[in-house]
Amino acid sequence: MLFLFWLIIRAFAGLLVLQGSGDGANLKILVLRQQLRVLRRKTGRPPIDPEVAALILRMARETLAGAASGSPGSSASSASG
Repeated sequence: MLFLFWLIIRAFAGLLVLQGSGDGANLKILVLRQQLRVLRRKTGRPPIDPEVAALILRMARETLAGAASGSPGSSASSASG
């Protein structure tokens, strides 16, 4: 039901923009901001698997270690051959 309402509002906003009204761009921005607020209310941050979190931490540590040694991308350049 909410999706149908969104499609109707979107079509209406599209018609206003096509008519050449000067505030068409502002209306589009307002509609998109409202959609973003609704989406933020509905969904929270997705859960991260422990394996993915460990991978992110390892990659961050390797990046920081490479930056500290003064050779940016040292692990990536040696791996690519």
